[in-house]
Amino acid sequence: MRRVNLRRCIHCILAATLVGTLGACGHSASSAVSKVTTARTQSAVPSTPDDVDMVAAVSSSGNGKPISVKFRVTDRPLVGQSVPLNLAITTDSDSDVDRIEITLKPGDGLQLKSDPVVEIREPPRGTPQIIEVDVQPTQAGVLTLEAIAMVDSAATSLTRTYSIPLIAIDPTR
Repeated sequence: MRRVNLRRCIHCILAATLVGTLGACGHSASSAVSKVTTARTQSAVPSTPDDVDMVAAVSSSGNGKPISVKFRVTDRPLVGQSVPLNLAITTDSDSDVDRIEITLKPGDGLQLKSDPVVEIREPPRGTPQIIEVDVQPTQAGVLTLEAIAMVDSAATSLTRTYSIPLIAIDPTR
């Protein structure tokens, strides 16, 4: 029974990856500068055009507006080894966002090696802001990093939760 559940999880992750990849087609980014304030050394920077290989994080609300979150795993997740992730936070081109605060929460079997809170002030519309995050799997399997985004604008404040799946393997087995 456990094997079937793991297989279903992998199929769901692959489906979400495919949908996110297809959704990224046709988008490009221009360079811009945003005002970023962070806890300690964490920072976000404007992205480069190579962000097309990023995958959309899954939002529990279904509609991620007024922002979208994409991610890229830069190395293979191995148990006991730190792995860097790139998160791209993008405001909609028709949204006027004043501030975004991202809180990162690792699920079971995953440790966060970076600062847990990143604040982006006055993000440029439609331009992805890249956040570099380090995580370390402590067990093999499907692991989850949550990114909780609190978005403030002159008109409203809202919160969105995004799930970022990782499949970690144990290199000793």
